Amino acid sequence: MRTVLLIFSWILATLYQPVLAQEYFNRRYDVNSDGSLSFSTDILEVSGGYSVTFVSTGITYSSTSRMGFFFIDSFGNITGTPVIIEDSLISFQTGYPGSLIELTTGSRYACIGTKMQWVPEGRYDRGWLLFLNGSFDTLETRTFTDITPHDTSIMFRNFRRLANGGFVVVGIRNPVAGNGWFKTGMFRTDSAGNELWRKSYGSGNKDIQPLDVSLTADHGFVIGSLSNGIGATTHDATPFLLKTDSIGNQQWTLNLGNINCRETDISVDQALDGNIQVGTYYSDTCWGRDGWKARINLLQIRPDKSN
Repeated sequence: MRTVLLIFSWILATLYQPVLAQEYFNRRYDVNSDGSLSFSTDILEVSGGYSVTFVSTGITYSSTSRMGFFFIDSFGNITGTPVIIEDSLISFQTGYPGSLIELTTGSRYACIGTKMQWVPEGRYDRGWLLFLNGSFDTLETRTFTDITPHDTSIMFRNFRRLANGGFVVVGIRNPVAGNGWFKTGMFRTDSAGNELWRKSYGSGNKDIQPLDVSLTADHGFVIGSLSNGIGATTHDATPFLLKTDSIGNQQWTLNLGNINCRETDISVDQALDGNIQVGTYYSDTCWGRDGWKARINLLQIRPDKSN
């Protein structure tokens, strides 16, 4: 059934009771009001509740997908009217968890996503950076494309805000025709979203799909990706780290997990002690009936990859 929209099971503390208590809720939100497919890509705690990003099938334009935002209070109730972004020719999709950032409490957000459009050569994707006000109305946007002859798609996946207010963004670079291998792109912007530089990583017959990016203690960056090797199958995907310096020059890479099994998630961050902390999972068996035996895998790695 195509009615699975967004399910939250969240433990919340209430502030209006004389003793500390907890509120539980488990809700489904039918954003299109018709039971059609929708899914959430991010949730961000804000004053009085949570802000949520979502992607859903189109209503006004059924051939394209749309993206949007809504608020829920601490009891799980939608407050106000969801904000929808849609177009007759372009499909919209937000990034992965971490792709919505509150810049100024209650009044300004940044979000990344992708604009997707079918063209005679295939599907042309462009990275998209949005600035939104406290009601999720669009203030301004920036679009990131390849250079002429425009044969490469860019799909934004995640980003981080930097100390100077700028952003570092990671995304997939792949041929518009869909006949090549995924590579990783990293983009550096100023606080207004203007591009300062971009880098591309990956070569040969290997997919490298970025899911997350973080600053590191030595003022560089680390990208958490998934790597698929030559002759990749559904049993072949492994978490993959790529470390750069402050201007995006590659310094080292590291494969994690069981290279013979399928492990499809990775997140990265800077630990309080300055190391790189990584969250993924590790499979002893391989994808199939025993996939549930995969274990949560947490690691800390020094910025210089030393032991």
